[in-house]
Amino acid sequence: MVRKPVLDHGDSDIDDFWDGGGGDSQCDWQDSVCTETPTHNYVAFCDNPECPDRHTANLCARHYVVEMSRQIEHILQCPEYLESRSVDDRKQAVMAHVAAWGVIDGQ
Repeated sequence: MVRKPVLDHGDSDIDDFWDGGGGDSQCDWQDSVCTETPTHNYVAFCDNPECPDRHTANLCARHYVVEMSRQIEHILQCPEYLESRSVDDRKQAVMAHVAAWGVIDGQ
């Protein structure tokens, strides 16, 4: 009879090491690791109703500004926005890219 070893890592603080001891609150910046506390968030729409991806990001103030500037640069060149003829059409084009944004409650 072969016995399977049981690995016991005991009581470690590894979770505190990875998240800075502050829970699961870390900037969701995708271009590199950022350990800053998120202060802002944005929500993007997805055209695919079966898409399993999360389209919300909680970002530190610096990365929030960078992401919003990227979104604005794209929107200003987006055919849907450029072809819109009314204020309502432009609003709709913007909301197709960024559904919601702002300060995280309690920050």
